[in-house]
Amino acid sequence: MWLRRLRQKRQRKEQKSSSDDDEVEWVQAAMFGLQLASTIGGASGKSKASRSQLRANNQAIGEIDSALGSLEDTALARTEVAEEESDVAFTEGARQTSTMFDDLQRTTEDASGKQGFAFSGEVQENFEKMQHRMQDEFGVTKENIDRNLEKTVASIEEWKMGETERLQSEKRKLRAQNDSLRGTSSIFGALGFG
Repeated sequence: MWLRRLRQKRQRKEQKSSSDDDEVEWVQAAMFGLQLASTIGGASGKSKASRSQLRANNQAIGEIDSALGSLEDTALARTEVAEEESDVAFTEGARQTSTMFDDLQRTTEDASGKQGFAFSGEVQENFEKMQHRMQDEFGVTKENIDRNLEKTVASIEEWKMGETERLQSEKRKLRAQNDSLRGTSSIFGALGFG
């Protein structure tokens, strides 16, 4: 009897152990299924995010291409404005010099008429000196206007080159990022198989 009870106890224990093993296998299978679903869900989210970022990057690349295309026109427009401003400054300088010359000539004629023939040679000499001085000053003004225009045009060209390099650098970064994103833009790729 004692042996029978021991056998029965063992059988019950084996049955219980067998059912526990079945439960453990079922729980492990369920856990594996949950992990698989979670992994696929995460890969799907990563894939959607990658595709969305690819679209945004491609749109930004298109905008950069458009900006690069308009740089030349913008630089040309800025140069034209600078040239117009130089022309206005030159015209204003010429007008002022002409007015001063006319004033000088009237003053010289008045002085010659009032002082008589004896002093007219001296007055004429002073007139010529003042005329040369005004021409020299106008020449300096013209050189300054030309120099300022050259500096402005050089600065516009420097801006255009810097802006071109900046935009092209931005474009290269976006393309490199797109190359990286293409690997994760599908669920298969997001899972690490791409």
